[in-house]
Amino acid sequence: MTETVTTEADAVALAGRILAPRTRPLVVLSTDPRTGEFVLDAERLADELSDLADVVLIATGDLTRTLDAHVPDRTQVYGGAGRSYPVDFGADPRWQRSPLRFPGARATDQLIRDALGQAHAAGVVLQPTGERSRPVAGTVLRFVGPERALVSVDDGLPVTLARELSYPPFPLEWLLTEGQPIAGTLEPRTRRLLLDRPGVAVADLRRAFPHGSTTLAFVKSVSAQRATLHLHPEVEHSVLPTDVSSNPLDTLDLLLAEGDVVRVRVLHLPDGSIRLTLLDVDDDEPVVPPLAVVAGGPPWLREGRPLTTPEEDEDDDLAGFEDAPAATPADPRTPSSPPAGDARKERPAAAHPRALPGPGLRPATSAPRVREAPRSETPAPPAPPAPARPLKASSALLSTQLQLDTARARIAELEARLARLDETDAALARLRAHARGTDERLRQERAERGELERRVREDEAQRRSITRELRKARAASASVAVENTRDERRALWLGDKEWLEHEIYLAWVERVAAPDRTQWALHHYVIGPEFAASLQKLDETQFRKAMKAVVDVVTGRIREIAGREAHPLRTGDGPSDPDTVRASDGAKCWRAYIEQKTPSARRLHYWVLLGGGIELSRVVAHDDVQP
Repeated sequence: MTETVTTEADAVALAGRILAPRTRPLVVLSTDPRTGEFVLDAERLADELSDLADVVLIATGDLTRTLDAHVPDRTQVYGGAGRSYPVDFGADPRWQRSPLRFPGARATDQLIRDALGQAHAAGVVLQPTGERSRPVAGTVLRFVGPERALVSVDDGLPVTLARELSYPPFPLEWLLTEGQPIAGTLEPRTRRLLLDRPGVAVADLRRAFPHGSTTLAFVKSVSAQRATLHLHPEVEHSVLPTDVSSNPLDTLDLLLAEGDVVRVRVLHLPDGSIRLTLLDVDDDEPVVPPLAVVAGGPPWLREGRPLTTPEEDEDDDLAGFEDAPAATPADPRTPSSPPAGDARKERPAAAHPRALPGPGLRPATSAPRVREAPRSETPAPPAPPAPARPLKASSALLSTQLQLDTARARIAELEARLARLDETDAALARLRAHARGTDERLRQERAERGELERRVREDEAQRRSITRELRKARAASASVAVENTRDERRALWLGDKEWLEHEIYLAWVERVAAPDRTQWALHHYVIGPEFAASLQKLDETQFRKAMKAVVDVVTGRIREIAGREAHPLRTGDGPSDPDTVRASDGAKCWRAYIEQKTPSARRLHYWVLLGGGIELSRVVAHDDVQP
């Protein structure tokens, strides 16, 4: 079922609905200004979205101009195009949240996807309304691009699972694998499969990611002073600049990029929440696998796989035009009216020239607006369109498109005059040549714009690479600032014991966040007689990693950091060989990882004393098994 805007008061009321909080998405379709028809398939939209969204129809012209005057810039609807507005659009009226879909081969499908995704995000589709909706079990057969998957269900017929009905905007291939069993709710009328989405809480994340562990997180949004990261698509975590860099001049938009997948350390706070930090995360640390968002599926994040925007959505304002052939004026003796039929069925792109780049045909700006007079037998020249608003990458293309639309309208007028005046075919040929020339310029502009889009994609990929390298450089510079003064700090102390206690304290302050220092305090420990000498063989980076491992041991955190792989040092290589125990006091020797996956990776040997406390023994290479 659809609604129709018929008066300017209705258009003002529609603007209010767009900007007011709603419980359902709002889809608005406009007419083609040349035919007065709805080129997008309004009936299909109303049918497929009947239980999820409201569909409103509006005529391009005075009504769309009234709507334009009451909504933010670039969020209007006009010229045969359509938009789907999310339920909270008024709170965040960015046009990117509600792309304009111009007539074309994909336009109706795109609008349906937009509305489904917005409804899903608002929780509208989580409770199906169809009386025959039923739970089903199925198997993923194959993927159809990043947005669709074919699923075989128990009635023997395949159904489609849409990305917007799972965890948008993440591609289905991030969440599922072919052959994987899944469960959901089937709506027989639309054959839509609503994926079961068991809720996830912070407590679940705390169980999945131990305190101090390293895993992967998705960067959802970034500003200079705050970023939003996800360990799971349904749970957000805020990150501040101090969580990413120790340099107070750094801003997050220099070090993170939206859509990136980054390594983070998970910290459990006393209040039961989780804090994520990118500080002090080494490249060789073991990574706890990200969660499988759908039971039986793959880990949803993978390092080096950012989320990118599909190319078909890079400029929705121009989608569909690429399929339209060059226009050739019709013979003046041929009727120009469209064929009879349902005006709401979507027409091929070739049958409908592109709409003007504005909310509709506008009157001259120097004259007051008047309503259209009844048509006479002699058609009046069309009113000039409003100047095109300056856009970014597509301004040249839209300017050429405006010239093309103006030329076509002028040609139509002149053809009618030629028919009445019985002008020669030579004049009509010149008009056709002019139209072909305009179309050729448009194709050239499109080719140039395609090259610009390619460069933009390359620049974005380069920017992601730069942010990653910059993060590494900032982390390295922070550690170098400390490491370069190690010998200077050693010179300030008379003995090794006092110097190492100072180094361990500095490492503790750097590694343990202030709220956690009561829980992970430095307990009693002893510097063994060979410990200082074993550190002399380490380079600056190895020394810093060794101090981190010492902090984990002395505070007891090592029991929660699986990557350290702490275990008793045995007296031999066999699994049944006894643990190494010191005869003099019964202390047991333990071994923990300092490095992984590097040549001669370092290990920390330490004694656990019978009376409590730790004695630091030596830092050794991985093949050294002496206490």
